[in-house]
Amino acid sequence: MTTCKSLPLIAPIALLGLLLFQSPGIGQNLPTGLSDNRSVGTMTISPQPALPAVTGGDGEGWTNGEVPKLPPLKPIVDVPMRDPNICLGPDGTYYLVGTTGDFFRANDGIEMWKSKDLVQWQRVGFVWTFAKDANDWQKGTLNADGTRTPQPLWAPELHYIKGHWFIAYCMARLGCGILKSTTDKPEGPYVDLHPEGPLPDSKHYDTSLFEDADGKVYFLAAHGWIARMKDDLTDLAEPLRHVTMAPNCAWHEYEGPWMMKLNGRYYLFVAQGTSHEKDGYRAGPGLKKSYDVWAMSAPTPYGPFENRHLAFPYAGHNTVFQGRDGRWWSTWGTSSRNESVGLPFYEKPAIIPIEMDHEGKLRPAMP
Repeated sequence: MTTCKSLPLIAPIALLGLLLFQSPGIGQNLPTGLSDNRSVGTMTISPQPALPAVTGGDGEGWTNGEVPKLPPLKPIVDVPMRDPNICLGPDGTYYLVGTTGDFFRANDGIEMWKSKDLVQWQRVGFVWTFAKDANDWQKGTLNADGTRTPQPLWAPELHYIKGHWFIAYCMARLGCGILKSTTDKPEGPYVDLHPEGPLPDSKHYDTSLFEDADGKVYFLAAHGWIARMKDDLTDLAEPLRHVTMAPNCAWHEYEGPWMMKLNGRYYLFVAQGTSHEKDGYRAGPGLKKSYDVWAMSAPTPYGPFENRHLAFPYAGHNTVFQGRDGRWWSTWGTSSRNESVGLPFYEKPAIIPIEMDHEGKLRPAMP
């Protein structure tokens, strides 16, 4: 088990290609054969050697270790999107949602796409809109004259939990909520489980849900917040608390939490902005900025988390899912923060195959 100690710098990241990496399982029509719990699974350990863990993050820069290389990739849909989320349905269909429209001012709601093979995607359309579905508090910040200034809906996440479809979401500068499909279909329509206001009653953002093996569901939000939810997901069952860190792993502010239970450990994937020089990936003058996925693991959902490492460089706010063939994938949510590092595209959704090394660190799976 590695810790957050400094390790020697070995090599910078390879340049990205422009073609989608094709691996076993993508494009194949295989039976589902997976558990209904999308948050718990087993990941085969890669025979490839472990990489020395990169340290830094949270504006500090990549300061040590070896940066994981990336397979070639391209957008899966040619649509501006941040925070992409993919969930595999019981019908063997993959469903995609994410932040679309004007990311920072206002957008129309939640759009959905679907695919049988992760290659060809069909637009489903809007499954929730401000015009038809918004409650009063969701319509924008309240002004002194009684009018409201619209705010965008951020980071919708589609979850299949206990036979029902839910969407966790946040309204920028307003708070979080959870929608439930009234038809038990991913296309909805959806109703809000806490229509009277944000859940919880505070201005958190980047909402996520995690279903443990015992059926308990947890609410997560940016900056380390977590709480167990009531069984019907209408409210929190306990006060929010911060996840804890192991003594050998320092706290770093983060966004975009995503939790999985893999090989018996709780993995927390988070999005963090970093800065680095072009030639050495170290903090210093002439910084370039990136938005990366870091990962860490713990014996409980609350922590203490350790083995923090740079998992998916430039991937931004991501989610992890298992394909019908059992392979594991991460969505690629690279943002405009990565524009300065020379990526072939940004703010469009993509996917990368991922693997785990024998030290419990996650990384892209190379061809």
